[in-house]
Amino acid sequence: MVAPTLNADGSNKAQLTGDLTLATVTPLARRGRCLISAAEDVWQVDMAGVDQVSSAAVALLLDWYRYCEQREVRLEIANVPDRLQPIIAISDLQPVFTKLFIV
Repeated sequence: MVAPTLNADGSNKAQLTGDLTLATVTPLARRGRCLISAAEDVWQVDMAGVDQVSSAAVALLLDWYRYCEQREVRLEIANVPDRLQPIIAISDLQPVFTKLFIV
């Protein structure tokens, strides 16, 4: 298992790397909220470095989405792992995530 990291890349962007599982996402949720608080109108997270994912990854992204809404910050998610798509589909969350994903 690769320990995940969430590193700021300026005030409005972050790089997410590692494995996103139930055992690893809780500290990332808090870190993401701190970074979102520093963002102005948009916060973009790049998932290019994410390896393994589980439903916990979806829960993490939903947490950030809700927090962004509270802060009136738009969330954008880049380089979503293909492995995450079936979890989103089976959870019937495509309408939520489709508007967040950027190419």
